[in-house]
Amino acid sequence: VTVYLTYLLAKRKKLVHPALVFPLLSFASYFFLLSFSGLTEPAFGLFLIIFLLLKDTQKENLSALAAGCLPFIRPEGIVILPFIVISYIRKRSYLPIIILIIPAFIYMVLSFLITGDALFGLKSIPYLGSDVFGKGSVFHYARTLINVTGPVVFILFQIGFLSSLRQRLTLSHIIVIAVFAAHTYMWVHGNMGSAGYSRVLTPFLPILVLWAITGIGNLRTMNKKEIMFWTIVCITEGILLFRFPPVG
Repeated sequence: VTVYLTYLLAKRKKLVHPALVFPLLSFASYFFLLSFSGLTEPAFGLFLIIFLLLKDTQKENLSALAAGCLPFIRPEGIVILPFIVISYIRKRSYLPIIILIIPAFIYMVLSFLITGDALFGLKSIPYLGSDVFGKGSVFHYARTLINVTGPVVFILFQIGFLSSLRQRLTLSHIIVIAVFAAHTYMWVHGNMGSAGYSRVLTPFLPILVLWAITGIGNLRTMNKKEIMFWTIVCITEGILLFRFPPVG
């Protein structure tokens, strides 16, 4: 379902060869593996792409309903929710901000009815106050991202990311940067129970694949200097990854 919805979003954005979503996303290393797991990353990725698709189709109220569910699937939802609220404020869409609260309200009511504590969901987040796992390098997630994407998407999404960022900063850029920064901060400082798992970036693979397809389109229009630049980038990254192989 996530793959198909990502394909629909690629078509809406009029990306070159949107059907490339199917092989690039379906066979991305961690996406394929986690699709058969009971972990929360696939569900978060599904609701995130539902949110982005609904927002792109100007269905702000429905998009808010999907976004409001994100914090109850994975903690990353708490990180990106403020930026989603800001995006509604910038468009002067205030009703979606109220709708964002509906999933939280339903969850609190159910928590109270079942446990007698309306804040049960918040109090039971396993990562709050936990420092049992450890910490590591600030470059940890940058180095292990290739494990999540696979080498093809890893190179192409960087081209698409930078080219699209040059045009304008979008909510997708902000979401990925914010989550990447948050996980890096938690891993470096050893808080929030961070274990340094690179799979936590898997829900954002649909966005990375969209940028990868954008990168494919950019390859067709690059001049010699740009081709040389990205050749040097690929060689440098290859040397660094070979010298310091990613783990996790």
